[in-house]
Amino acid sequence: MRKVLMISVLCSSFYANAGDPLSKKEINWLKSTNEAKELACDSFSNSVYSKIKPLKIEKEKSTFNGKKIFSNSKFICDVKMDYKNNTYKMSVIEDVHINGVNTRIYHSNGSGGVGNGDSTDKESWLFGCSKDKMSDDVTCYLNNNDLYIYKDKNGYLISIGRNHFPSKDSFIRVNEESPMKSGEKGYLDRNESKSLISRLSSKDTVTTRYVEWPYDRSKDSDVGMANFDTAKQVLDKVFENY
Repeated sequence: MRKVLMISVLCSSFYANAGDPLSKKEINWLKSTNEAKELACDSFSNSVYSKIKPLKIEKEKSTFNGKKIFSNSKFICDVKMDYKNNTYKMSVIEDVHINGVNTRIYHSNGSGGVGNGDSTDKESWLFGCSKDKMSDDVTCYLNNNDLYIYKDKNGYLISIGRNHFPSKDSFIRVNEESPMKSGEKGYLDRNESKSLISRLSSKDTVTTRYVEWPYDRSKDSDVGMANFDTAKQVLDKVFENY
């Protein structure tokens, strides 16, 4: 599992700040382009960090072939600068409220977030996917704090922490139950993961502990579970469509 790579790709997008507000003139020009019409844009966001000019626009490839993951969502078309070619690139961000929770899915790479999406929101969950270049097998993940939940063709796999200190155990505790001890590098086995995922809900209290390299001391973390039910729903849906 390429945990570090996947998380770094996601954080740069979900927590990105918006650029300059678009003027009515800029919006009308964007609406008039064939690219915006083909992408079925409901609104626009500006990641150029300057005024939009009438330059050539190229559509970024959609991981989901331009299809909505959730039928009640809106497509935000984000515009950013390709400085090498002096053109704009337009990509789709799917914006939807699920169970009253803000959710964004970036169609350029299948990543996104469930929650408010700022660093102060302890209940936000990050997700993302990758596809094996040889087998086309898909692996998606869900993350809050030090809890990682993976889904692939074999089901779910839970991992605790990252950069583990060699030969040190990791633990996860749900409510007041006895802690579960992980195997190598913080992973629970498939059966334990399946059992735990099947009974976890947003009402649970979850705490993790692992030993991070190179500090050789335990790191305890509380998992923000308030949006877990929605986050798992999104994970399953994105995996199904990736």
